[in-house]
Amino acid sequence: MFREKREVNGYKQIKGTNRWFYIHRYLVELRIGRKLRQGEQVHHINKNKRDNSEINITNLMAEDHKWEHKISFEQDWNNADKQTIGRTNRIFE
Repeated sequence: MFREKREVNGYKQIKGTNRWFYIHRYLVELRIGRKLRQGEQVHHINKNKRDNSEINITNLMAEDHKWEHKISFEQDWNNADKQTIGRTNRIFE
């Protein structure tokens, strides 16, 4: 059924009969037994767009998805900031 594959913006796609499908969306739709509804998106839990394993993808409403990425960004920012401060303090000791 799917012969061709490609990658667009870091997301894997497969070609169906008449169009291209994002693999992560296709896999979530298979798991939940329906098409994604308007406003639903697929979230890669570990932030790796190429990891479409069942434990790494889930469906979320767009607002919840945005919130997940905001929290994730803030956690990454805070961790990076602490690491930078630690390195800077060592330089001046």
